[in-house]
Amino acid sequence: MARHDGETRQSGARSRPPRARVDRERHLSAAFRECAAGLGLRLDVSVRQVRRWESANPPWPTPDYERVLETLFGVPLDRLGFVRPPRMAGLERSDSGAGRAFRESEGDRAQPGWWLTESDEVAESVHYGRLLEAERSAVSQRCYLPTLLPGLLQTFEYAFTIIRAGSPLMPQDEVLLRAQRRVKRLGHVGRFSYVEGSLWFVIHDSALRNPVGGWQTLTDQLGHLLVVLSQRTDMRLQVLPDDVGAHPGLNAGPFTWYDFGRESVVYREFITGRLWTSDSTCLAAYSLVYAHLQAAALPVDESIELIAKRAREAELKVWATTPSSPTDR
Repeated sequence: MARHDGETRQSGARSRPPRARVDRERHLSAAFRECAAGLGLRLDVSVRQVRRWESANPPWPTPDYERVLETLFGVPLDRLGFVRPPRMAGLERSDSGAGRAFRESEGDRAQPGWWLTESDEVAESVHYGRLLEAERSAVSQRCYLPTLLPGLLQTFEYAFTIIRAGSPLMPQDEVLLRAQRRVKRLGHVGRFSYVEGSLWFVIHDSALRNPVGGWQTLTDQLGHLLVVLSQRTDMRLQVLPDDVGAHPGLNAGPFTWYDFGRESVVYREFITGRLWTSDSTCLAAYSLVYAHLQAAALPVDESIELIAKRAREAELKVWATTPSSPTDR
């Protein structure tokens, strides 16, 4: 990253004594937290992330981090040595921005501020392409799912069971195809410039205890979830405990927020179709709901511990429901 006084980045920074470099990184980390708090944002930054920003090709941060950095240094990120990724180039806050790319026509509007994708065979291919484009192009995602585990993190067996249960008359080949496509989606999602917490999920504890596909499928699913969370530094997941009480998510229902840098859209899915919106009033409402959900949910570390606990419980259920062979008696 460029020097803090706005000068251009110099390779000579690497010649500094290691201790001086570490002190500088810690100083920037502390200054970032203080600046974020002054802006009303609960953001943290690790020394490792500072190191990425000081590298020859610093990753472009998500909007909240961008806002803090520009406030902290008083200049746009471009002047600090950051290069806007091609997928973000030209994304401006206007009606012709990224959000508009997901509209089909004015006839798709289900209500003011929303546009609809019908759930028929033709629209399904349009929907899938639109969803992949959103996941590839977004610089961050925020997802709330109260009853199931996120589609991006599902195993094949878990996804197959959900799709079959939701569409019992769907041909077997189509169910298989959709399940296969779902488990491949995570591979199409960029690592969001490796910014920690750019891909954020809030789920409910009940989703961790619901034996979708049976206890063995749930055991495998929770194990897969723990592995993915340990491998993706850009991914965070929080769990709403059973005793959380009333919270905004009860009325909001499941939704996903896609942030494209200078424009955002919210996506919701129903039995009869899907809805998207980039209306500022709708976005403000969902942003507030998600902030409350994050505040009500367990911290990330405690959430991981709870997932591991539920995985052990599911594994015990597998053993308890597995018939013993004559030789075991």
